[in-house]
Amino acid sequence: MRSTYSKNGTVHVLEWPAPTSVTIRVDRISEDSRHNTTAEILVHKTDAPEPHVHQARMNLTSTRTRADIARHCEARFPDLDWVALIEQTCVVILDKYREGEPAVNLLDVPVREGLRYRVEPIIYEQQANIIYGDGGLGKSMFALYLSCLIAAGCDTDKLHAEPGNVLYLDYEADPEEARERHASISEGLEIDRPPLMYRFCYQPIYNEVEALQRIVAEHGIDFVVVDSAGPACGGIPESAENALNFFVALRSLKVTSLTIAHVSKGGGASKGPYGSPYWRNQARSVWEVRKAQNMDEDSLEFSLWHRKVNAGKLLRPLAYRIAFGDGVTRLEHMDVRDSEELSKGLPLIERIRLALLRGSMQVGDIAEATGANAGTIRVTLTRHRDEFVNPRASEWGLASKASSVH
Repeated sequence: MRSTYSKNGTVHVLEWPAPTSVTIRVDRISEDSRHNTTAEILVHKTDAPEPHVHQARMNLTSTRTRADIARHCEARFPDLDWVALIEQTCVVILDKYREGEPAVNLLDVPVREGLRYRVEPIIYEQQANIIYGDGGLGKSMFALYLSCLIAAGCDTDKLHAEPGNVLYLDYEADPEEARERHASISEGLEIDRPPLMYRFCYQPIYNEVEALQRIVAEHGIDFVVVDSAGPACGGIPESAENALNFFVALRSLKVTSLTIAHVSKGGGASKGPYGSPYWRNQARSVWEVRKAQNMDEDSLEFSLWHRKVNAGKLLRPLAYRIAFGDGVTRLEHMDVRDSEELSKGLPLIERIRLALLRGSMQVGDIAEATGANAGTIRVTLTRHRDEFVNPRASEWGLASKASSVH
């Protein structure tokens, strides 16, 4: 009996045409330390009024288990050679499972054409991207804003989005809240609400790989948001095992992704998401989010600081203001220098430039404005005489008012 084989992520399907008319789906495959390979098997007789035949978890390497499954199926439809069907299924699936991804010769791999960014300059295409920071910084709203740009294929004056299908995996809010935000962001962008797939989640992402792979395939998903990493990893996020399981599952989706993460209490944002090196190391691009004090109840300001990238150079800090009101959410680009709170994270040389934009200053005044030691200020000024001048012995100024901060 000849069958056709297909695979969607980690879901394997064998189909036999008429008159056999049987479909067997195998997923959730796992192998223990003794090399017992188990999986869930779902058997359908596709031409029957009630197609379901049997569903069970079976040991693909066990002769007794194969015989048990065949016996259950034969009790429903005795005219088929179920022993042969189950045997063929186990042999094919074990072979495909152990084969894994094929090895390729790099000389035969075509040059990648097209996108470097899904949202320029923040989201790298076909990479695992992370934004992290303390709670209440607007990370979820910003992630949904970027999702709307992608889903609608529209740009702002500072953000260029390539169109695509989006899946938002929400471990923190609910569909009603997401719907309201989706609507208010669309109003702020002055566009019709774009289609955007949403999934209320509570199981660790590695437990739902097969279901997510089906969604990605069925809806042609290009971009996935995970909000947020803590519950999605299924345990203590500082654990290396949990972090690695999370990224293995995410990688299997083969899409561009953005994961929202937090920082551990006492860990400090400078150490990265959750203070664990595994989150930083496994992601390909990492942004830290910082917030300034709210201007008022209807807006907040935050900045993005590029902490890690695997291909390319670190980008300059970005800053935004989110304004809320009357069912409308707008995102406005800011200059980091426009906010005293946000500009504190700038490198010292940038803070000196910022201070001297007001005019020539003495070293003590520069130190007070930047929060740096006066001796360090003198060393920095002296090392960068192409940028800083001291027209008067006691004061320093800018050689040019131009600044590289954007």
